[in-house]
Amino acid sequence: NIRTKGIAATVMVTAGGAASEVEAKLRVGGDESNTYIILENGDKLVTEVGGEKKDMHAESEGVYTVNFATNAADTEFKVMLDRADDDDALGNVVKMPAPFTIGALPTNSPSRATEDVVVTWDAATNGDDMTMEVSGKCIFDEDFDIPGDSGSFTIEKGKLESTGGSNPEPCDLEIVMWRKRSGSVDTALDSESTIKAGQRRSAIGRSSCAACAVSRRVSVLLPSRPTRSRSSRSARLTAPAERICSRESRRRSLISG
Repeated sequence: NIRTKGIAATVMVTAGGAASEVEAKLRVGGDESNTYIILENGDKLVTEVGGEKKDMHAESEGVYTVNFATNAADTEFKVMLDRADDDDALGNVVKMPAPFTIGALPTNSPSRATEDVVVTWDAATNGDDMTMEVSGKCIFDEDFDIPGDSGSFTIEKGKLESTGGSNPEPCDLEIVMWRKRSGSVDTALDSESTIKAGQRRSAIGRSSCAACAVSRRVSVLLPSRPTRSRSSRSARLTAPAERICSRESRRRSLISG
């Protein structure tokens, strides 16, 4: 039986749309351990939001979840570890940061190699952390830590690296943005325990590449032609002379005959 002080709880409350999901991962040996804890013998996790309490249910080994129909700013989520034979850890609390919407992305498929891309969203003044994740089949995934919460961030040209190397391709890019806030953890738990809440939003944009457009134009305007070897050109040039010599030889034989 693991003592409460040996349990590292990693709690994340994620809001998207009009609802929020609470996920708690319980480990022994720190927050990066691969050893998960299964609650049994009366131990359980309970989340309270606005006076409503719900038991959390096992999603997989050591992972517990529950959902609430709210994503409102400053909603308090209290996650409680209730134990039958050891210390409880009831004081894990975090407040949800404000919701936001990502602004319209460019519709002209800007080139990631030659053009900056500006991403906008609803700004806030609470000092919450903002991050951005950009992914797509034609680029290597890129993460950005955004200083402040100004409502605007520029992805500089050339920052997104193509997976195609010297043969880049256009593709759809998914932009995922987070507004996150940390809460307070009960001291009865392992010191590596954390609780955070975040608003998650995503959008799809089209990325082009100037290089691949130029490459396609060149391939159309300058189609490849089969090359001829030096020997074939030589044979083509000498053939007429050989035929002339052959005719001259036959003419002489007729005269001499």
